[in-house]
Amino acid sequence: MDFVFLLLIISIIIYIVHKSKKDSKTEQQKQEKEYQEKRKQRIEEIKLSFNNTLNAMDIKTVNIKNNTDYIKKILKEIPEYKFSQITKKTSKQIFKDFIVLDVETTGLSSKNDDIIEISAIKFKNYAPTEYMTTLVKPKKEISEEVTKINNITNEMLQNCPNISEVIDSFSEFIKGFNIVGYNLEFDLKFLYVNNLDLFSEKRKFYDVLELARKVINPDYIKNYKLTTVCEYANLYRDNAHRALSDALATGILFRDFCIEKTENYELRETNTFINE
Repeated sequence: MDFVFLLLIISIIIYIVHKSKKDSKTEQQKQEKEYQEKRKQRIEEIKLSFNNTLNAMDIKTVNIKNNTDYIKKILKEIPEYKFSQITKKTSKQIFKDFIVLDVETTGLSSKNDDIIEISAIKFKNYAPTEYMTTLVKPKKEISEEVTKINNITNEMLQNCPNISEVIDSFSEFIKGFNIVGYNLEFDLKFLYVNNLDLFSEKRKFYDVLELARKVINPDYIKNYKLTTVCEYANLYRDNAHRALSDALATGILFRDFCIEKTENYELRETNTFINE
């Protein structure tokens, strides 16, 4: 009897332990599901806020004019420039007002490839206030590979202006502002050879890719692509790899990384991660 009783006790203990583990696993699965649902909801809220920010900005009209004097420049003639750095001692006035530039192109060569979209967003008093953007008709059709990246099709570009017809409008828009971009060297090469007036006045250039590498520990991020850095910063959006969306994301990252780098945390009280 004692042996049978002992077996019974052991069986009961095994059952309780097994049930406890099963209940614990079920609870963990439930908690994980709830977390994923809340995370998905939060991502959609951030996307909506991002879109609201785009829609709240003023749209600056691109003046299209026939530029008979337009001649594409040679890249090797670009004036020498360097990217300015953000340090703890940097004045917050530096990132109070600035312009973000972003382009989409048919390829990687500023000599052989063309701009197919250009966007500029003006930040004033730490917030995006207005933008100028346009699609641009290239000299040759874009490839399927390019379309897969940015969802811009040849049909979308068929009746768009040439870069020579819009570049002066963007030169006027950026007057008096420092320039910000993500992997900015790429954009500057294309914009310079296509006659954007970048160097006739004194201004500073800031590359958010360089800044991200200094702000984000490489152990915590798999790469420094714009989309990856946005996700790290909980900045989610639709239309990644479109110039306007990329420009707004870059501007927000620049402002917030500058707040972090200079420890001007009081600015977060009046400037949410996404201004609404």
